[in-house]
Amino acid sequence: MDNDAKMLELLGNGLTALEVKYRATNDFATQQELEPQMEDLVEQYAALRRKLRQGPAMITDEDIAAMTEIRSEIDAAADKQSMLLAIARTAAFIGMRV
Repeated sequence: MDNDAKMLELLGNGLTALEVKYRATNDFATQQELEPQMEDLVEQYAALRRKLRQGPAMITDEDIAAMTEIRSEIDAAADKQSMLLAIARTAAFIGMRV
């Protein structure tokens, strides 16, 4: 599997984990606060997917390592603040590659 495919898998699994945590908050106010950031993140992920389909491999081993670290933060996110931070870090990571 090339790095582009690994990145798609890492990001896809990371987004799914964030959405599961979002749904599990069971707090309407928190969900309302997180919703715009989640939607923006999903849009950025779609843009990166389109970009990766258009050309040759562009994701480096360093990118994989950085996203793996972010994925650990996603897995550890237990409250609204840590989820916001994980969403922001993921969005910034994607934004630098789109």
